[in-house]
Amino acid sequence: MMDFNIIDAHSHLWLRQDTEVNGLPIRTLTNGRSLFMGEERQMVPPFMIDGRNSAEVFLSNMNYAQVSAGACRSHSGIY
Repeated sequence: MMDFNIIDAHSHLWLRQDTEVNGLPIRTLTNGRSLFMGEERQMVPPFMIDGRNSAEVFLSNMNYAQVSAGACRSHSGIY
């Protein structure tokens, strides 16, 4: 049993990344990778082959990692 709480204070949910920030693209690729402002990056674990970070997948991963709470941010605010 853990004597402390783990909180994920910077979480994002998305079904697909398809936007631009300051003219730089953000796009979902494959195997958890994304084109992020001109660089290819590992955005989610590679087993998430479709790049979707849905609420259901997010909660499953947080439960597995024994995370107690998380703050999810969207473009319109914090949920």
